[in-house]
Amino acid sequence: MFTQNDIKQFLKTKAATNTMIAYLLEEIGLSLKDLDYFYVAGAFGTHLNLTSAITVGMYPDLDHDKIICHENTSLKVAYKKKYYKIIIIST
Repeated sequence: MFTQNDIKQFLKTKAATNTMIAYLLEEIGLSLKDLDYFYVAGAFGTHLNLTSAITVGMYPDLDHDKIICHENTSLKVAYKKKYYKIIIIST
């Protein structure tokens, strides 16, 4: 059962995530279409279903094969994949 507070928390999290993605893309001068991969780590990479997260707007509407979910990771992924244009979200 979802409470009104659960819905408020979800909306805040979704807004923060979308704002962060938009800000990072703007800062580096890219759009979502420019990304080779979109990495998601931490709780966002572990506990969210990819299709559901895209449907409700938590993840950007990208091809599923461009969104890479990792349970536990660090910026090592970015360094290993430095030749790709990526954004990493970690919680």
